[in-house]
Amino acid sequence: MCRTTYPLSHCTARAPSIVKHVLEKIDVEDPPTQRAIAKSLHVSQSTVSKIIKQSGANVEKRHRRSRRLYLQLINGRYQKFIATDESWFYLDGTNGKRKVCYIKKSDPNYDRMIIQQDSNRPKGFMVWGGISAKGKTSLRFVKSNTKINSDYYINKILKPFLLRDVPRLYPNKEKSRPIFHQDSAPSHVSKKTIAYLEKCKVKYVKPEEWMPKIPDVAPMDYAIWGYLKQRLNKKRIETLDELKKKLLYEWKKMEQNYIDKVLAKWPKRVFFSL
Repeated sequence: MCRTTYPLSHCTARAPSIVKHVLEKIDVEDPPTQRAIAKSLHVSQSTVSKIIKQSGANVEKRHRRSRRLYLQLINGRYQKFIATDESWFYLDGTNGKRKVCYIKKSDPNYDRMIIQQDSNRPKGFMVWGGISAKGKTSLRFVKSNTKINSDYYINKILKPFLLRDVPRLYPNKEKSRPIFHQDSAPSHVSKKTIAYLEKCKVKYVKPEEWMPKIPDVAPMDYAIWGYLKQRLNKKRIETLDELKKKLLYEWKKMEQNYIDKVLAKWPKRVFFSL
């Protein structure tokens, strides 16, 4: 009998159903990492990478955009960028999650074992952040049940970023204007958002240079979010407020030396997506 704890064979892994599942998982605003996709489908990470690279309609677009972005990043030019992204953080991504067990009503311990839970309480939140060779942005938390449209993104994310983060990280703005990098989420690529960036004279990666939906190519995806989630997974966390406080603590504690190493890998990551 085949043990599904091992990666499937090459032929099985490239089956149409596996390819379909991989493409469905990356066709979202906040796609999981290749490692997470591979683990959930019981295939190797290299298989996931090949499926994404060979996904028909995206091949030509990926090659074109990868080359443009790569040329902007090489020879140390990645140090001019601020790489930003959003990600979800959940309580069940920590050791604070209660185990689920099943018990018969006839068991004498039944009443004692029942845990009351507020089903309306959100179990996670979305957070925005960014890194650069000059340091980190502040983290910005998105309130639950909030739709991140262009107006929200401009007023709650971009304006504070441009008014607070950029002047703090780049005090001499005339000589060291950073290049703003974001992904291609709908609120990021809208005409309203682009017009706002142009109005504020922000140097940014143009829409035609943004990478199509490929996990593990941008710094926040291939390193930073995963690093923070691993740190939080080691802690026992019971509430969203506690999760937020612990996340802020880990963000503040993250050293610039680590960020520099992450950013230095960026050009190579883009190159291997060609």
